[in-house]
This record gives sequence, C-alpha cells and structure tokens, in this order.
Amino acid sequence: MNNHPPGLSFKKNLGIAACVLILIHILSCVLVIVLPRRIVHANFLTSTYRSLMVVGPFFYESRIKSSSHLDIKLYTNERWSSVNETRIENFTKYKRMPWRYDLLRKNDFEEYAAYHIRSLRKKDFENVKRSKVFRELNQFIIGQHGDSNVDSVWLCHFIKVYLPQSDSFRYDTIFTYSYSPHEVGPAKR
Repeated sequence: MNNHPPGLSFKKNLGIAACVLILIHILSCVLVIVLPRRIVHANFLTSTYRSLMVVGPFFYESRIKSSSHLDIKLYTNERWSSVNETRIENFTKYKRMPWRYDLLRKNDFEEYAAYHIRSLRKKDFENVKRSKVFRELNQFIIGQHGDSNVDSVWLCHFIKVYLPQSDSFRYDTIFTYSYSPHEVGPAKR
C-alpha cells in the first residue's frame, strides 16, 4: 500500500530528472571546455553546444587584442616620479588576497575616469579640468599618494594594441595632460 500523499511521487521524479539534467549539462560543459578545439568544432552538436550553452571561460588570452592604460607621474621635490603601475600592483595584490575587492574597484575607477575624460573635447583642457570626473580623478590621485607636496601631475591615456603577426605591440595615445593638481576644483560641490 502506498502511504505517500498524491502528487509526491511526481514531484520526486521531477526533482530527480532535473538533477540528472543538471549533472549531464555540467559534464557536457566540462567536456567541451577540456577537449581540444578541433574535436569540439568537428561536430555540429558539440560546436553548437559550446557556443550557445557554455558560460565561460569569458576570455581567452590569445583573443585579447588591446588594453587601455592610464599612466600617472607626479612632480614632487623638483623631480618626476616613475610611471605608477598601481593597476598592475592592485591586480597582483588582489590575486594574492581575493577578499580585497576594493583593489579592483580602484582599477575600475581609473578606467571609468579615463574613458569619460577621453570622451570630452581633447583640445580644450579648461573644459576637461572643470568636469566632475576629472576633479574626482585628481582627488583620487592625490588621495592615493597622500602627498600635498605634489606640484604637477602628468596623465597619459593610451591603448596598447597587440599585433599577432609580428608578436609586438602598437601604442595609440588618446590624451596627455600635465597640470597642477591644486588648480583643479574639489570633486564634490
């Protein structure tokens, strides 16, 4: 005699079927990621499954063609500092300490600011200097270095483009500004 309430066996069977489908999907994903590309793309079914159903990996190193960089130098005590590699340092620290998500947020802010500054008119620096994003970036730079003795800041935003045929890079400068950080207004009014 069956002591289960009506509909319980249906829900149980449906749950088991869902778990089996999820397990098959996970195994299929692992297979199409791990197998060599020539094997995956040789079959229409696996090729289609790989392109439509598998989430990630989100990038392949070989497909990265260009990257954006914002170089910053500070003029203090009558000499220029070397180019600050804070983005690389932040990312390296984050890889060692993944709970330090704030380090990635700093990198995101620099990228955000550089993107918005380059969208402004490049030749009219007065408009750029008055923009909210530029003032925030200036405050961020001075705050990062905690040094009110900075006489000048040099910013250079460029795109580094990888040329696979020659295994080299081409650099395209987007903007370069040199200015006194004390002439820039506060970030918030």
